[in-house]
Amino acid sequence: MMTKRWDAFANPAHTRVIAALWIIAAALLMAMPAHAAGDRVALVIGNSAYDHVSQLPNPSNDAQDMAAALERVGFEVDVALDLGYEDLRRKLLSFAATARGAEYALVFYAGHGIEVDNQNYLVPVDAELATDIAAQFEAVPLDMVLQSVSGATKLSMVLLDACRNNPFAASMERTSATRSIGRGLSPVEPGSGTLVGYAAEGGSVASDGDGRNSPYTEGLLTYLEKPGLEVNMLFRQVRDHVMRETANEQRPFVYGSLPGESLYLVPPDDSGTADTETTPSPPQANPATAEARLAWEAIKDTESKAIIQAYIDNYPDSIYAVFARARLVELSQTEREDVAEVTPEPEPEPEPPVTPTPAYSYPPIGSGDSFVLLGAFSLDQRAKAEERLSFVSGRGVPAYIIETSNYSGMTANLYAVVLGPYSRNIAESVLPEARRYISDAYVRNATRKTASTNPSANCAAYDGLWRVTGIRSDDTLNVRSGPSTSYAILGELPPDATGIHARGCVNGWCKVQWGCLSGFAYDKYLATAGVSRTYKVIDHRPDDMLNVRTGTSTDYAIVGRIPHNGTNIVVHRCVEASGYIYNWCEVSYDTVRGWAYARYLQDADGNHPH
Repeated sequence: MMTKRWDAFANPAHTRVIAALWIIAAALLMAMPAHAAGDRVALVIGNSAYDHVSQLPNPSNDAQDMAAALERVGFEVDVALDLGYEDLRRKLLSFAATARGAEYALVFYAGHGIEVDNQNYLVPVDAELATDIAAQFEAVPLDMVLQSVSGATKLSMVLLDACRNNPFAASMERTSATRSIGRGLSPVEPGSGTLVGYAAEGGSVASDGDGRNSPYTEGLLTYLEKPGLEVNMLFRQVRDHVMRETANEQRPFVYGSLPGESLYLVPPDDSGTADTETTPSPPQANPATAEARLAWEAIKDTESKAIIQAYIDNYPDSIYAVFARARLVELSQTEREDVAEVTPEPEPEPEPPVTPTPAYSYPPIGSGDSFVLLGAFSLDQRAKAEERLSFVSGRGVPAYIIETSNYSGMTANLYAVVLGPYSRNIAESVLPEARRYISDAYVRNATRKTASTNPSANCAAYDGLWRVTGIRSDDTLNVRSGPSTSYAILGELPPDATGIHARGCVNGWCKVQWGCLSGFAYDKYLATAGVSRTYKVIDHRPDDMLNVRTGTSTDYAIVGRIPHNGTNIVVHRCVEASGYIYNWCEVSYDTVRGWAYARYLQDADGNHPH
């Protein structure tokens, strides 16, 4: 039998057939995505069939379509639909092991999400959420999802099409007057190398859509397989797509940062199986970036040759640069014709080559009271203010956004994009440069409103023990009417504010008062003003003691205990721990040093350490 099998290869016809089969096999191998098995892993979850609220029409479609798209760009995908509490937790635990050591790890979730007390949760299909505290026991914290992708070596991504309006809120019983229930999901701050994409920015809700997919998933499916689209640009394209589809009512947002290298789902030299026709564009030699297109739309009708030339200098390889050069010639000819009507001119000489002007150096922010305004928008148009800021910042203009209600001399209840403050002379010298990009820029005198220095019944002296920290010199710390970003802004604390009174810091928010300004501020940006503070044990029976452990959870060993009435406890530092509402803090008491839960520590002002 073996002889006959080998004799078959002696037949020339057979030899040609087998050679052809080898060629076909080699071609199939070359056509496969060029990613090693396990280098790209994804967990895709779609929760539609909820037990205690009405079903969502799209998440199962979203999940299945996303899974198929991710497989086409080389991901090993585990897709799961309609997961209850236990199944969702087990699935994340299993995926954490799969993701460890992979280059790319991605979790996509479509379904309900909820924010309670500034903590975000994914809602399993069997959750009832009859009370606000039930989220801690029936829903899965977002921190757990972030942990599941943290083992990736290059890029960790969590994409949440979960900012839908919360249907549990109407019937949810409040067990605490101070516990907030947010609208949508609250902002997050993931570690370096991790991106968290929200279907709608923190504090707002997303649409489920009228078609097969939600607007956010539709945007992802449109651009995810596009070759050569860097990850950051991918999410910008998705944002623009969703805003177009929802008439600017829904604005996706991405939290987190990436390393310096460019990262692609489909590299420029690897078309994979991506459908490059999903977003048809007219053929062009040098495809224009979205930024170049937006800039051209903003200035194409200008009569200023300087602005046209600045565009050419900034985007020389853009397809729109061709139009800009033609526009420049047109303006030059019109200018010569206008002069010729008045006085005959000799034959025009060739114009000397235009030498690009050196980059303008903006003066540092000073102590004056004059601002250069680059645009003003109503409070319901924050997105437009940020678009204007993005446009000018991309051209090196060091602008920022202020709320005009906090300044005397400005029209109240607006978001303004500004430069300054400067002295009047410096502001006037900056104005022509600003008008290169925003033709209607102007100078306005204004001063920041501050609290009264004479405390009254509703004001406090500037003698508190806290100060603002970690805020840029051109930024401010918002003070809100409640303990989350969903509450209204009452005022702003300057980046160098000191003497702040802070009391009742819970779940990352502190009740603060600075002069006559009173409200809630995020405790990440508050610190004691160089004053040594000590703490005492609270909420322990006389026969009980506070455990001090070797690490930041109850899983760690006990190294000592502090009596129920222990005082003069020194807190060295505090860290957030997954699954806990309060921080864990490294403490010293007598000869004991270790980690204690901040819930049972309090200073003289009633604050927990953070």
